[in-house]
Amino acid sequence: MQRISFKQLEKIKEFYGSGDFEIGHGGEVKDGRGDYKFAETYLNLRFGYWNSIDTKMLEKALDGRCKVELDMKVYDDDCGWKYSYKLS
Repeated sequence: MQRISFKQLEKIKEFYGSGDFEIGHGGEVKDGRGDYKFAETYLNLRFGYWNSIDTKMLEKALDGRCKVELDMKVYDDDCGWKYSYKLS
């Protein structure tokens, strides 16, 4: 997923109950043939200060138009668990 509509952003805001989320991007370089490589890109979301969410509920809120997966889960000694999510 490389684009997201304003309507989908509004649905994310309604799901989370706040506009306190951030959208970023990421990707993975995939092997192709010979010198040819390609990137599989995606959007990622961070809620509040790295809060955890229910991915299935967010998928439902977005009418199943995209898959929501855990992108990162990291433990920080100062802050506890940090989460971000991938939209594809």
